[in-house]
Order: sequence, then structure tokens, then C-alpha cells
Amino acid sequence: MRRGGWVPISKGLRKALPRDRAYTELEAAYSLQMDFDSDEEVTLSGYSTLWRWSKDKVRRFLSKMMVEIVYPSDTALRQNQRGKLKSTDNRPKADRKPTDNRLIRLINSRDLRDVPDRRPTDDRQKADRRSDTTIEPEPLNKKPLCGFDEFWSSYPKKVGKAPACKAWAKLKPDDDLRQTILAALASHRKSVQWQKDDGQYIPNAATWLNQRRWEDELSTDTNEHAPESDPEAGRQAEAMAKEILGHG
Repeated sequence: MRRGGWVPISKGLRKALPRDRAYTELEAAYSLQMDFDSDEEVTLSGYSTLWRWSKDKVRRFLSKMMVEIVYPSDTALRQNQRGKLKSTDNRPKADRKPTDNRLIRLINSRDLRDVPDRRPTDDRQKADRRSDTTIEPEPLNKKPLCGFDEFWSSYPKKVGKAPACKAWAKLKPDDDLRQTILAALASHRKSVQWQKDDGQYIPNAATWLNQRRWEDELSTDTNEHAPESDPEAGRQAEAMAKEILGHG
């Protein structure tokens, strides 16, 4: 492990992988190596989407890296499967010389043994071995979404918390917007539209956020839809009035 055509790289660098452009070959090799090392289930289309490459380019790269995706069943008979990465480098270990002219290839990390003298101070490295997949990179910020808990506890319809959380994260509300949303929510809770018919017209929280419904102007006049007077009572009053006038 002191020599050869490779160097160890921390898995913590997965956070530096691009999300708004196509991968370079180096970045794709790092992504592929991490998924191979963690025995992750992958797909050709998944890499095509993640790396922003065509499927043909992904196939050629896998071949160059001497790796293939092995699916549980024949893809001609069953589509939309997830497979496992498998090294196609069948040469004996003794023949895998550092002078190999291949530009890059997958390191079969399953042939490597753990270093026996790993010390307790390697906590950061141990942490890097978790959440190693690059098909769905872990969020850059795992901290609780600021203000969402307060919003959710105030929202009267407790349906679809996960989509609501995603909608809140997409908004990335600053302090001013959070206060605006919470104030509007307090007003909407008092509105006629939300109070009538046992609240059946209250939208799910995710819909309310995605459609920026806090900007809607709703009526809070509870007398707006007050029931009209009883028609029968009105007719009786009218008849009584006529009778009184007739005897005047």
C-alpha cells in the first residue's frame, strides 16, 4: 500500500462534487470508486443523470475503468432495475503493476485490508465512511430547517410533513420572510375560508408554501356568510303587519 498507481482520498470530498455542471473524468472516477467501495446499488441512467453525460459516454467510461453494472435479471426481460458494480479486471494481483499504461481504472478496494494501527484519533475518517453513495449526495446542511418546526406546529392541517419540509427548504426563508409567512398563517387560520365546513378547504402545507398562498387576501369577517333570515318568519311578520294596517 506504499506504492502503486493510486493514492487514498478521503470520502469527505464527496461534498465537493459538482451539482450544476457535468462531471470531469476524475470526478466521475471518484464517484464510481465510492459507490463500488460501499457496494451501492446503481443504474446506468442514474450515472447519466448525475454526471450529466450521455448513456453511451457512461458505458465507455465504465469499460475504461474496467467495471460493469451487474443486474439481478436480464435487462432485456426486465427494465428499471438497480445493479451492483463489479470489477472486470481479472488479472492476478501480481500482474497489476504500477506501470500499467491505462490512464485510470477502478481500484478493487475489496482486495485491500484495513490498516491494523488505526488510532482513536481517526474519528473524522471513520465518519467519512458513512453515507458514501454519490447517486444521492447527502445534503450540504443537515441542520434543522430554521423556522419550519414553528410553522408546522401552527399549521392546522397536519398532512404531508415531508413535502412541506421540502417546500420550506426550497424557499430558504430569511428572518423577514419567516415572520411574513407566520403572520399570514395566523391570519389565514382566522379566515372564513379556513373555518367553514370543518376546515375542509384548508390546503396541505406543501401546497400552501409552493403556491405562496401566504400572499392571498382572505376574509376574516365571520359574519360574511351569516345565514339569511327565516323566509317563513318573514312572511308571518308581513301578514301581521297587513292585518294591523287593515284594522287601523
